[in-house]
Amino acid sequence: MASGIRCALPTTLTLIRHGESQANVDKCFGGHSPTPLTELGRDQARKTAAHLARKAKAGQKIVLYSSDLPRAMQTAAPIGEALALEVVAEAGLRERSVGELDGQSFDYAQRVRPELWEGLLGQDPHWQPPGGESVDQAYLRMQSCLARLLQRHEGQHVIAVTHAIAIHLGINALLDVGTPSAMGIYFAVSNSSYSTFVIGPKRTQVSTINQLAHLGEE
Repeated sequence: MASGIRCALPTTLTLIRHGESQANVDKCFGGHSPTPLTELGRDQARKTAAHLARKAKAGQKIVLYSSDLPRAMQTAAPIGEALALEVVAEAGLRERSVGELDGQSFDYAQRVRPELWEGLLGQDPHWQPPGGESVDQAYLRMQSCLARLLQRHEGQHVIAVTHAIAIHLGINALLDVGTPSAMGIYFAVSNSSYSTFVIGPKRTQVSTINQLAHLGEE
C-alpha cells in the first residue's frame, strides 16, 4: 500500500502528539472522546510551544493544523500563540476511533467487552470495532489528510498536532511501509513528542522521530 506522498518543492512536516490527557492518566481509550489535557499536559504544551518558537526560521512560512478533538486543540493553542499563527481544526487528524470503547477504561474493555479487547490486540488491519475504524481505515484517512495538507502548502512548514496512533500511521504512510498491523512496524509516540520530515519530489528525509528533549528545557 504505497502512499505516493510527494511534494514538488521540499516541504517540512512536524507531527506533534498532544500533551498528557485525562484519558492517559485514567487508562482509558481516548479515541474520539472529549478528554481534556491534565495540568501536566498543559505544561508540556507550553514547553513545546516555546521550543518551536525558538527553532522557527526567519522568513519560513509556517501553517498550524490540529485535530479538532479537545486534547489536541488545547495543545495547539499555546503553539499558535507562540508562533502568532491561527490554529486550523482538521478532523482528518483525529485519533483512530475505537467506537463503543471511545472514552471507556481498559479495565472495562477487558472485563465487560473482552471480544472487543481481543480484537484491538489482534493483528488484523481489517478488523473494525462497532462504531469505530479499522487500522486500515484510519491509515487511509491519515494518509489522505497528510497528502492534502502537504500539497496545499508545498515549500512551507506544516505543523500538525494530532495523536499517538494517528502519528504512527502517518509515519508508516510517509515512509511507504503500509499499515503497521500488516507490516509489524510500530513507531513509539510519547505525549508532546514531535517528529519532523522533509518531503521532496523523490524522497522523504527523516529529521527526528519522537523527540522529547524539549520537555526538559526551561
